[in-house]
Amino acid sequence: MLEADRAEIAAHHRRLTAAGTSLTWIRAVEPPLNPYVRWNLHVLRIREQYGTDARIVGPQQLDPREVALPS
Repeated sequence: MLEADRAEIAAHHRRLTAAGTSLTWIRAVEPPLNPYVRWNLHVLRIREQYGTDARIVGPQQLDPREVALPS
């Protein structure tokens, strides 16, 4: 399904670039990867091919305030 959306993703990134906008996505992941996270990583890979700065980080790279659950 994502391959079918590739043209739409490319057009979206062309519009963003023309407007002077850039995107950065940071996705924190921790094994085991569930099906949604694997799908989301595939989306990020496609977006990166069209100009998105996509970064994948593990929990050790997060600030403790980013992983703490609100009380």
